[in-house]
Amino acid sequence: MNSKARIAVSQIIEKIELIAGIIIAAFFALVGIICLPEEEGVGIAITCLVFVIIGIFLVRFSRKRHKLIVDFKKYVTAISADGSGSIEKLSRTLNVAPDVVRNNLDLMIKKKYFVNAFINEETNGIVIGNIIPRKEEAVQSVNKTESTQQNFKRIEYMSVTCPGCGGINKVEKGKSCECEYCGSPLNS
Repeated sequence: MNSKARIAVSQIIEKIELIAGIIIAAFFALVGIICLPEEEGVGIAITCLVFVIIGIFLVRFSRKRHKLIVDFKKYVTAISADGSGSIEKLSRTLNVAPDVVRNNLDLMIKKKYFVNAFINEETNGIVIGNIIPRKEEAVQSVNKTESTQQNFKRIEYMSVTCPGCGGINKVEKGKSCECEYCGSPLNS
């Protein structure tokens, strides 16, 4: 599942949590208030209070999920504009503390919002994409380069804005590829 699909699923879950939380909290608050004056009303009211708390937590989880999705879109824009992926630069750009940026990036990577991404501890930045080729691919790449060295031609690239996440990608002119941030298909 690519990043765009994961975000869409997350948005659906967010809406379900919000609606369910509001309905549960409102319904059981009303039932608790109505049943309080009765003889067994205290027990029912306590049960209703538990469900109201559950409803409030669902609404809270929904808001947290919504904020993470909004932050993801901001991070993609900032990362694609800067290109370095430095947590310090992201922190300054977004006006957020570096540890908050780091925690948010870790959570976004864990939830697979960023495709093929990891935090590079040495550079203290996010790395997106397949940077380190496997040994077999590296050997094939060297052989391919040697055989096509004589047929070298200039490759032109274009900057393409992803319709899914808004990230700016470098795409070979006339070719199709996937967004390096969310995995959505791109055409130049």
